[in-house]
Amino acid sequence: MESSSSLAYVDKYVDEVMRYGQNWGVVLSGIAENEEHVLTNVLACDLYIALEDVCKAISYLTIARSLLKVENEKDRLYVEAWEAWMSGSLDVSYERFCEILVKFPDDMLALKRGQLLAFLSGKAQKMVDIAKIPQVVQ
Repeated sequence: MESSSSLAYVDKYVDEVMRYGQNWGVVLSGIAENEEHVLTNVLACDLYIALEDVCKAISYLTIARSLLKVENEKDRLYVEAWEAWMSGSLDVSYERFCEILVKFPDDMLALKRGQLLAFLSGKAQKMVDIAKIPQVVQ
Protein backbone atom coordinates (compact mmCIF):
# COMPACT_ATOMS: atom_id res chain seq x y z
CA MET A 1 0.00 0.00 0.00
CA GLU A 2 1.42 3.36 -1.10
CA SER A 3 1.26 6.30 1.27
CA SER A 4 2.86 9.71 1.39
CA SER A 5 4.53 8.88 4.71
CA SER A 6 6.01 5.68 3.20
CA LEU A 7 7.39 7.71 0.33
CA ALA A 8 8.84 10.21 2.81
CA TYR A 9 10.77 7.37 4.48
CA VAL A 10 11.99 6.20 1.09
CA ASP A 11 13.21 9.73 0.35
CA LYS A 12 14.91 9.97 3.77
CA TYR A 13 16.68 6.65 3.24
CA VAL A 14 17.85 7.59 -0.25
CA ASP A 15 19.10 10.92 1.08
CA GLU A 16 21.10 9.11 3.80
CA VAL A 17 22.61 6.72 1.26
CA MET A 18 23.45 9.45 -1.24
CA ARG A 19 25.22 11.63 1.29
CA TYR A 20 26.85 8.74 3.17
CA GLY A 21 24.79 9.61 6.22
CA GLN A 22 24.64 7.65 9.45
CA ASN A 23 20.87 7.13 9.73
CA TRP A 24 20.14 4.39 7.22
CA GLY A 25 17.91 2.79 9.86
CA VAL A 26 15.27 5.41 9.07
CA VAL A 27 13.82 2.91 6.61
CA LEU A 28 12.88 0.64 9.52
CA SER A 29 10.74 3.46 10.94
CA GLY A 30 8.92 3.49 7.61
CA ILE A 31 8.24 -0.22 7.90
CA ALA A 32 7.05 0.18 11.49
CA GLU A 33 4.54 2.74 10.24
CA ASN A 34 3.47 0.74 7.17
CA GLU A 35 4.79 -2.80 6.89
CA GLU A 36 2.95 -3.34 3.59
CA HIS A 37 4.99 -0.91 1.51
CA VAL A 38 7.07 -2.77 -1.06
CA LEU A 39 9.86 -0.26 -1.55
CA THR A 40 10.57 0.28 2.14
CA ASN A 41 10.97 -3.50 2.47
CA VAL A 42 13.34 -3.52 -0.52
CA LEU A 43 15.34 -0.71 1.06
CA ALA A 44 15.48 -2.61 4.34
CA CYS A 45 17.06 -5.41 2.30
CA ASP A 46 19.57 -2.84 1.01
CA LEU A 47 20.27 -1.75 4.59
CA TYR A 48 20.91 -5.27 5.83
CA ILE A 49 23.14 -6.09 2.88
CA ALA A 50 25.25 -3.08 3.86
CA LEU A 51 25.27 -4.40 7.44
CA GLU A 52 26.25 -7.86 6.13
CA ASP A 53 23.19 -9.53 7.63
CA VAL A 54 22.06 -11.68 4.71
CA CYS A 55 19.32 -13.47 6.67
CA LYS A 56 17.54 -10.21 7.51
CA ALA A 57 18.10 -8.92 3.99
CA ILE A 58 16.46 -12.01 2.52
CA SER A 59 13.54 -11.79 4.95
CA TYR A 60 12.75 -8.20 3.89
CA LEU A 61 13.13 -9.08 0.21
CA THR A 62 10.74 -12.01 0.67
CA ILE A 63 8.20 -9.69 2.27
CA ALA A 64 8.63 -7.21 -0.61
CA ARG A 65 8.03 -9.98 -3.16
CA SER A 66 4.87 -11.11 -1.34
CA LEU A 67 3.47 -7.57 -1.37
CA LEU A 68 4.30 -6.89 -5.00
CA LYS A 69 1.48 -5.80 -7.26
CA VAL A 70 1.91 -6.46 -10.96
CA GLU A 71 0.90 -2.94 -11.95
CA ASN A 72 3.71 -1.22 -10.03
CA GLU A 73 6.62 -1.52 -12.43
CA LYS A 74 9.16 0.37 -10.34
CA ASP A 75 8.58 -1.84 -7.31
CA ARG A 76 8.76 -4.95 -9.50
CA LEU A 77 12.07 -3.87 -11.03
CA TYR A 78 13.54 -3.09 -7.60
CA VAL A 79 12.49 -6.50 -6.26
CA GLU A 80 13.92 -8.22 -9.35
CA ALA A 81 17.17 -6.23 -9.09
CA TRP A 82 17.66 -7.28 -5.48
CA GLU A 83 16.65 -10.89 -6.13
CA ALA A 84 19.25 -11.06 -8.88
CA TRP A 85 21.88 -9.41 -6.65
CA MET A 86 21.13 -11.80 -3.78
CA SER A 87 21.40 -14.81 -6.10
CA GLY A 88 24.78 -13.64 -7.39
CA SER A 89 23.53 -12.52 -10.82
CA LEU A 90 25.19 -9.12 -10.69
CA ASP A 91 24.85 -8.50 -14.44
CA VAL A 92 21.10 -9.14 -14.30
CA SER A 93 20.77 -6.89 -11.27
CA TYR A 94 22.72 -4.15 -13.07
CA GLU A 95 20.36 -4.45 -16.05
CA ARG A 96 17.31 -4.06 -13.79
CA PHE A 97 18.79 -0.87 -12.32
CA CYS A 98 19.35 0.36 -15.89
CA GLU A 99 15.69 -0.41 -16.68
CA ILE A 100 14.62 1.57 -13.63
CA LEU A 101 16.66 4.55 -14.85
CA VAL A 102 15.22 4.39 -18.37
CA LYS A 103 11.70 4.54 -16.95
CA PHE A 104 12.42 6.67 -13.87
CA PRO A 105 15.50 8.75 -14.78
CA ASP A 106 15.50 10.75 -11.54
CA ASP A 107 15.99 7.63 -9.40
CA MET A 108 19.44 8.28 -7.99
CA LEU A 109 19.43 5.17 -5.80
CA ALA A 110 19.12 3.01 -8.92
CA LEU A 111 22.05 4.92 -10.43
CA LYS A 112 24.15 4.53 -7.28
CA ARG A 113 23.38 0.83 -6.89
CA GLY A 114 23.98 0.17 -10.59
CA GLN A 115 27.37 1.86 -10.33
CA LEU A 116 28.16 -0.15 -7.20
CA LEU A 117 27.35 -3.38 -9.02
CA ALA A 118 29.61 -2.37 -11.92
CA PHE A 119 32.38 -1.59 -9.44
CA LEU A 120 31.93 -4.90 -7.60
CA SER A 121 32.02 -6.71 -10.96
CA GLY A 122 35.21 -4.93 -12.00
CA LYS A 123 33.48 -3.33 -14.99
CA ALA A 124 34.55 0.30 -14.82
CA GLN A 125 33.02 1.22 -18.18
CA LYS A 126 29.58 0.15 -16.95
CA MET A 127 29.92 2.65 -14.10
CA VAL A 128 30.10 5.35 -16.77
CA ASP A 129 27.54 3.74 -19.08
CA ILE A 130 24.72 3.73 -16.53
CA ALA A 131 25.23 7.45 -15.93
CA LYS A 132 25.02 8.07 -19.69
CA ILE A 133 21.61 6.47 -20.22
CA PRO A 134 19.95 9.08 -22.46
CA GLN A 135 16.95 9.56 -20.17
CA VAL A 136 19.28 10.23 -17.21
CA VAL A 137 21.45 12.75 -19.08
CA GLN A 138 18.52 14.86 -20.29
